[in-house]
Amino acid sequence: MKVLALEASTSSAKAAVYKEGRGIVAQRVTAYPGTVCDVVSQNGEGVYGTLAESARAALDEGGRDIDVVSLCGIWPSLALLDGGGRCIAPILTWADTHASSTAQRYKRDEKRAWEIYYRTGCPVHSTFGLWKYLHLKEQGPELLDRAQMVTTQTGFLSQRFTGLPVASRCAVSASGMLNIHTLDWDEQALALMGIGTNRLPELTEPHAAFPMAKEAAKDLGLPAGTPVAVGGADGALNQIGQGGMAPGVMSFSVGTSGAIRLAVQKPILPRSANLWCHAMAEDVRLSGVATSGAGNCVQWFTKTLLGGRYDYAALERALVRVDRAEAPVFLPFLYGERGPGWRDDQRGGFVDVEGRHGVAEHYYALLEGILMNIYHCYTLLTESGKPERIVASGGIEASPFWLQMAADILQMPLELGENPHSSIMGAAAIGLRAVEAIPAYACFKAKTVRTVNPNPEMKDFYARRFRRYLGAYQKL
Repeated sequence: MKVLALEASTSSAKAAVYKEGRGIVAQRVTAYPGTVCDVVSQNGEGVYGTLAESARAALDEGGRDIDVVSLCGIWPSLALLDGGGRCIAPILTWADTHASSTAQRYKRDEKRAWEIYYRTGCPVHSTFGLWKYLHLKEQGPELLDRAQMVTTQTGFLSQRFTGLPVASRCAVSASGMLNIHTLDWDEQALALMGIGTNRLPELTEPHAAFPMAKEAAKDLGLPAGTPVAVGGADGALNQIGQGGMAPGVMSFSVGTSGAIRLAVQKPILPRSANLWCHAMAEDVRLSGVATSGAGNCVQWFTKTLLGGRYDYAALERALVRVDRAEAPVFLPFLYGERGPGWRDDQRGGFVDVEGRHGVAEHYYALLEGILMNIYHCYTLLTESGKPERIVASGGIEASPFWLQMAADILQMPLELGENPHSSIMGAAAIGLRAVEAIPAYACFKAKTVRTVNPNPEMKDFYARRFRRYLGAYQKL
C-alpha cells in the first residue's frame, strides 16, 4: 500500500509518499510565501496551492501509484467557507490573539469559564475557534452572515480535497465547539455562537475516506476518485506517528510552537484549567499543553534581532563557550502565552542581562527559556505520574545542543524517530487505517533511530536554572 500524506502546518506545506514495509520513499517541504501565511493567518487557497505543489514534487519522485491520500492540518484555527467550500476570509491560526478581549471577558465569570472548559476541553483563550468566532460576531454580522460553513483549517482541507462538508472529530476538537465527553457538537457552545449544526461539517473518524474531487485530482495529478482520508490535526497525528496511542508515551515537539501530550482514555480536566484535552481517534483523547513561543522566537532572534548576520551553525558553535550559570533568563512570550498561564497579554524578553553578555549568551538563554516554558507545562501534565517514554520531534532535532539540553532538563531519555515530521507519519498511519492495511492505530509502530540520554550531572544545575526562570516568570 502507498499513502500520499499531506500536512499543512503553520509555516510550511509537507508531502510524503509512504510505502508499507519501506516507510517514506519521497518527501517535499515547501515554506509558505509571505503572501500566504504570516503565522497568525493563512490564505486558504494559498495553503491549498502550496500543498498541491509539495504533493506533485513528492509524487514525481515517489510515483503516482497511490492507494489513498491522507490529510493533516493545524489544530486550533477558524475557517469560514462559502457554499463551494472556499474561504471567504483568511484562516485564523492558533497564533491570532485578536479575540483576547472577548475571551478575557468570559473568563472573568469563573463558573461559566469552568463549565465551558469542562465541556469542551479547551481553556477560555483566544487560541480556540469559539472565541475567534464570538469576537468576529461582536465586530459585526456582515462576514459571519456570508459564511455557509464554520470549520477549522483541517476541515477546510477535507472539504477542498473531497468537495464534501466533512471533518474528523479530531480536526475540530480544538475549536472549542466539540463536547469532549460526547464527541459531538456542544449545544451550549453553538448557542453562544448562534448557529446550528447545518453550518458545521459532518463529523467522522480521521480514517473515514471519500473520493477525491475532480479539481483536486487534477491539481495533484492523480485519478479522480482516489480515496482521501479526512485526517486530523498535527498534535494528534504527531502522537499517532510516534506510536503514542498506548498509555505512557509522551510526545514532545518543538517547532514553531512547543507542545507535550499524553494519550488518555478519559478526559483529564484539572480545576486550574491549564491543560487542554482534545479528541484523537478511536475514542482516545489527548491531554496536553502547547506553548506560544518556540521556533518563532528563534526566528525572531536570528532574523529580526540579528538581521540574519549569523547562520545556525555559527550560533551552535558559539554555545560551547557560554558560561551557562551566568547566562541571562529568557521568557518566551513574545507572542503571548498559551500554556501554562493562558494570558494573551503576557510579554517576554531577556532578564538579568549584563554588559558582558553577547550574542552567544543571549542565544543560549533563548533556547533554554523556550525549554523551561515547556518544562513548566511538563510539571503540570505529570502531576499524577511521569511518562514511561518521551518521543521528540520537530525543528529541535536540527540542533544537537538543544536536544541534549532538553534531555538534561527533563532528565528523561528522548527518543527520535526516523522522520522529524512525526505528524506526517501520523497521516501515513491514518491512510493505512483507511484502506484497512492496519486494524487499529496502535498497530502503527514508530521506529526509534536514536536516543538522547540525559546527563545526570546536569540535574541539579537545571533545577537551579528552572527556579531562576520561575522567579522571573512569577514577577510578570
